[in-house]
Amino acid sequence: MRNLIRNMSLILLVIFSSSIGWAQDLAEGTKSIEFYLAGYLENNIDLQQLMLDVEEADAELYELYVENGVNVEISTGSSTLTFSESDVEIAASPSVSVTIPNANNTSITTTVPLTVTLGDSTGTSLDDAGVSLSTEIISSTADENLLTKEEYQRAVTEAEQAVETKKISLQVDFWDDVRDIYTADQTMKTDADELYDNKIALDTIIAQGYAESSSIYRTAQLELKESEFTVQKDERDLQKLLGDFAVSCGLSPNSITELPVIDENYFNIELVSFDNYRRENFIDLEDVVWDHEYNERLRDAESDFSLSLDAGYGYSASYGSIATEAENEVSTGLTTSYKGLSTSIGVSTKLEDPDEPSITFSFSYDFGTAELEDVYDIMDEIDEKGELLDIESAIESWVEYRQDAFSEKATLEWTREQNAEQLALYKEMYEDSQKWFESGDIPETDLLQAENSYETKLDDSIITIIDCITYNIEIEELFIGEN
Repeated sequence: MRNLIRNMSLILLVIFSSSIGWAQDLAEGTKSIEFYLAGYLENNIDLQQLMLDVEEADAELYELYVENGVNVEISTGSSTLTFSESDVEIAASPSVSVTIPNANNTSITTTVPLTVTLGDSTGTSLDDAGVSLSTEIISSTADENLLTKEEYQRAVTEAEQAVETKKISLQVDFWDDVRDIYTADQTMKTDADELYDNKIALDTIIAQGYAESSSIYRTAQLELKESEFTVQKDERDLQKLLGDFAVSCGLSPNSITELPVIDENYFNIELVSFDNYRRENFIDLEDVVWDHEYNERLRDAESDFSLSLDAGYGYSASYGSIATEAENEVSTGLTTSYKGLSTSIGVSTKLEDPDEPSITFSFSYDFGTAELEDVYDIMDEIDEKGELLDIESAIESWVEYRQDAFSEKATLEWTREQNAEQLALYKEMYEDSQKWFESGDIPETDLLQAENSYETKLDDSIITIIDCITYNIEIEELFIGEN
């Protein structure tokens, strides 16, 4: 019997040390809840991966800018060196090419096919050296480059938003873990109430003179031992949660032994209203609206008709022992396409003989391509209808979240008010019990039970505060930007 009472006293000491230990630790410099939260965020691998995704998206955007910027390519071309009995011939085709994708995919190329002969037939010849120009007058994808840049910029924005959303989500996880800890502590104290009841019941049986060998005595004793085991198990469960929480915060498993302290500034936290946030910033809605608007511009940019221009100037001549008259030739051409129909026409003429131009033309029609273009138009219409349905679905989701938020906000406000009233009553009962115990009107067990009931209700109030914190964070998680 003495061992049972001693064990129960140790259990009660554990219970109350978990309740008042936080105050002692705070005086000794316990880490703040913000400290734990910072470690929780910093120690999350998924968040670190999302940060890498932002860097990757930035790099891909920079790569796109490089690819679509003005590009200059200088080439020596294929060079040959030919030896004969009397001459050495050197042939090369150096060129310079300038590409400007943003200027209607314009490309300008300068080529100088040059042949130099040394020996008996010393001389230099140029074969069709000149400049060529290629550009799109009317493009079938007129704004493709601009829209592609916008898509990559959006990828960066979404990667950054994913980081911010993950941070908010981790805050919810963090407070859920804190809530689990306080719930476990509350469970331990609730089970301790039964331990007190069983102790009082056994004391009553002893006072009534029942022998230790009697059935009623042994039954009461077993119930007391069972409740003692339950409280011990609750304490082990609580310590495991504290250890897991410490690891999640980047600390050693045994570094947190008491309940994490909720700063007082959270106790009067104001619950945000769902309507504080603009509907257009609702993440699900903003995402599908952006997709629809982007795809609309992408579809508008696509055209069944295209027209491109090619122009060039060529120069040929030989100098040296065998000289020829210089020839200057200019050429221009147009290429157009509409669905499966493609046509092209080109004109070239020598400036020395402009009355004899050369005209080339072509015509083709691809029946399959024409039919596919009609299918693509139908698919575009289907895509647009699907995007509009996605927008309607997102709006319905916003309405549902809004109604749930209003209901949860009202429940939390009512619960917090009820907790405040009940906590005041439990505190008053505990303070009165202290006076009654000091005057000898009640036994110590009644005092401890009153204290435990007050601490249990205090846990309940803190859990409600955590629910309020989580509510605010979960509302914030639904939107982008500032409210």
